[in-house]
Amino acid sequence: MSQNLVPYLKLLAAFIATSVVIAVLRVLGLGNWVFADINIINIAMFCIALFAHRIVAMGQGNINISSGVYLLGTTMRMLFSLGALGAYLYMHPESQTAPGLLVTDFFLLYIIYAAFEIQSFRANLRRGSKNQSKI
Repeated sequence: MSQNLVPYLKLLAAFIATSVVIAVLRVLGLGNWVFADINIINIAMFCIALFAHRIVAMGQGNINISSGVYLLGTTMRMLFSLGALGAYLYMHPESQTAPGLLVTDFFLLYIIYAAFEIQSFRANLRRGSKNQSKI
């Protein structure tokens, strides 16, 4: 398997794992702990994380700009995530009456996807530093 696909597969595994946890909570009768449209938010967070990871992957070849590109990817992910949350709240005004569950679930998903992005970036840093020591 290509090393370039591994981070995307890990991200896909995170998406599947969060979807399974959401489904299990609903089956166990704990659906009141989960926002009603959390699947839409999960898909949006997955797409935003893919986009951010692609931005970071573009800068991986050059060690001089990799940290700047990582910060750009992280900033873009944060801005797009907040934009998606704002757009959802604008299009679904009924969810504004009790936004606590929406915001809590949203930021839990944000932290999960951020953790996978950080882990992927750290793995690429280690691989890059090993290649630099051979030069």
